[in-house]
Amino acid sequence: MGRPDRIDWPGAYQHIYDRIIEKKYLLEDPCDKELLFNIMKKYKKRHGFDIISDSILDNHFHFFARSGVVHISKVMHDVLSEFTIKFNKKHDRVGHLFSGRFRSQVVDKETYAKELDRYIEMNAVKAGLVSKPEDYKWCSMRDYLGLREDSIIDTRLILGQFNNVEKYYNFVVKGSADFPKIHKMRNLEIMGEKNFIEDVMQNVKEAKRDKQRAISRIDKNEVIDFVSKEFGLDSEYLLQPTKKRDKMLARRALAYILKEWGHYTLNEISEILNISISSVSNYVIFAEKLDNKDLIDVLDKWVDQIWNKEV
Repeated sequence: MGRPDRIDWPGAYQHIYDRIIEKKYLLEDPCDKELLFNIMKKYKKRHGFDIISDSILDNHFHFFARSGVVHISKVMHDVLSEFTIKFNKKHDRVGHLFSGRFRSQVVDKETYAKELDRYIEMNAVKAGLVSKPEDYKWCSMRDYLGLREDSIIDTRLILGQFNNVEKYYNFVVKGSADFPKIHKMRNLEIMGEKNFIEDVMQNVKEAKRDKQRAISRIDKNEVIDFVSKEFGLDSEYLLQPTKKRDKMLARRALAYILKEWGHYTLNEISEILNISISSVSNYVIFAEKLDNKDLIDVLDKWVDQIWNKEV
């Protein structure tokens, strides 16, 4: 069976989660949780989506979000790519950080939002880290109770279903915190009842007729100039095929940035680098492993240069 499709549209509610590779507890350091939180906060501002609930634990995270105009795949690509690069650089490690493609389910806000929020808020309690959800710093219950000054949580959807915060809190801590039921339809994962599932399937059909979403494309010359400068190479020389190790690494970095941040196709990159499409694919596969420290340093600088710009 193929992996679940990623369906999204502006205003869609999504449950997003991922786990650290091999279920390792690599996020035990509060500074790393803070880093992930701040990166999510930055892209929330840049891409214009809303976060309803969140929980960041030592080996996984959960976000309940409402999509904006930028596809959720693009949002999470930017978040997790930047976090992995900075985490690896900080901890002098290489390779993938997360177990694979992040998971997501489209959520029916009318029937499943409260239950999903409760599950996320109680995640740290169920893990035995705290006895009360508000005692866990990396959980949105603190936002709902007004305990976090720099809140990025939109509480209106959830609190709008209760008369007051006290009733909401009692619902969370006294009810069942089991994971809501997921319906699988044609390789889609959905939290919702029959009518909602039918609406989602209609959105799938419409999405297939109009796949192109609103994303800005980075000028290839900007990427070429950046990579040339970082590797100390002439830009024209960089674009010529080679087997030299230092130049090969630079060309791999260029291919990876063009594809992952510039949204260029493999065919377009093959024309830029004057190599076959299969060679471009191999370049990208090598780069995305993040197992070369020089490459990690360059990608870290790219992230800082491009994505830390003010909107």
